[in-house]
Amino acid sequence: MLFLILAFVTRRLFVLMGAEFLGMVLIFVYVGAVATLFLFVIMMLDVDFTELRSGFLDYLPIGLVIGGYSSPNCWLVGGGWVINAGRRQVDYRGDPQ
Repeated sequence: MLFLILAFVTRRLFVLMGAEFLGMVLIFVYVGAVATLFLFVIMMLDVDFTELRSGFLDYLPIGLVIGGYSSPNCWLVGGGWVINAGRRQVDYRGDPQ
């Protein structure tokens, strides 16, 4: 836990010195290491997949409802970025760029 705090403090120092890329790389490497650790822990649990597959159809309707609700929301957000890509930007002084 101490290394996590040290990584964030070091990242701030890199950003203050103007090395933003190095600060972000430090965080990405640390997050990747923690994710790999979680992956290895999950792999060592030896989960029985036959039991998990037996209850799949019980949860299928609620999964379809959640997926049907969240998919259009993601499309609207992504489509908003594409639609607004051609708009002219205005800086803080009010002059069009």
